[in-house]
Amino acid sequence: MTEGSELTDYGRVHCGPGGHRAVTIADIDHVRAVLHEANQLGLAVRVRGAGHSMNGSSVPRPDETLLSTSGLRHFRFDEKGTVTVGAGAALWEVDQMLRSYGFQLLLCNDGGAPAASVGGFTSAGGIGADTWRHGGFWETVAEVLLVTGAGEVVRSRPGDELFRWIFGSMGQLGFIVEVKVRIMGHEDGPPAPYPAGATGEVVARPAEWEHNVWHTLFVPEAAWERAEAELEALARRHAGVWRPRSGYRYFVRFRRFNPPLLYPTQESFVAVGVWGVTATEHDDLNVDGLRALDRDLATLVAAEPTLRRYIQAELTFERFDFAAYFGPSVFEAFREMKLACDPQMLLGRGTVFL
Repeated sequence: MTEGSELTDYGRVHCGPGGHRAVTIADIDHVRAVLHEANQLGLAVRVRGAGHSMNGSSVPRPDETLLSTSGLRHFRFDEKGTVTVGAGAALWEVDQMLRSYGFQLLLCNDGGAPAASVGGFTSAGGIGADTWRHGGFWETVAEVLLVTGAGEVVRSRPGDELFRWIFGSMGQLGFIVEVKVRIMGHEDGPPAPYPAGATGEVVARPAEWEHNVWHTLFVPEAAWERAEAELEALARRHAGVWRPRSGYRYFVRFRRFNPPLLYPTQESFVAVGVWGVTATEHDDLNVDGLRALDRDLATLVAAEPTLRRYIQAELTFERFDFAAYFGPSVFEAFREMKLACDPQMLLGRGTVFL
């Protein structure tokens, strides 16, 4: 355990001043021991993967214990049609590793470079260009191994009540140790034999990303054109905060379920978004302008209950009202799951729950 220094996340708005205790988790026994001590002493705990989200949920507060997943990059082929990977491996690097065996993920992050970790992509929910075929990341996961905030080891699978709350939970329920993900044959090559028993470590090659901010709305299929127009108008009104890029649109196919924290309606939906470059090595972030954009977006969402934000990954500011955003039924069900998994409210304190 070491004393942590100043940290921020990809958004560069939320900043932890340091003074926290930093622990790089090595294996499941390690995280169990750390969480056991946290429960005994009542210590607040925060989990961090690649720090690729922008809402501050992975930024440690002083006197917290920060648990890093960076030591968990293992992989193994132990069940045909899947690969099991450590939570700290970058999802894009997992896909690259699979391609060397003749396979690929059903869904990977966009951008063609390492970004979110496997644990982070799970905690955020996870969408990408291939959601029109396979659905969101939650539709491609066969099992999540986690240690709850109370220190209990749980293997959660589709159909479990916990499973649908993990996706979009932002590390509120437990420390994800590894994820078993469904895979498919590489589309550009001949069928490959499943490499049963193969194990190893996913290579870590962090990417230098240009600094962007993006805002995504999840909307019913019949409403995407109107939502897209509203977002484009919002982007024009706040043109001074970024150098805009072309907007994007993903069809998200419904197969088994939608996580209630992302999109509580059980149907296919569309993700539409706007984004832009907000800072370079020569320019600082226009934080006041980004705040104004966020307020404008919040007003738009509040006026139309069918619109949802991708708040798990995107820039929000302090005192975001999660209770109002999720709505009474979803928020109270999430609180019940939180209390069942983390009765002392040690994980991610102050992000969603006080």
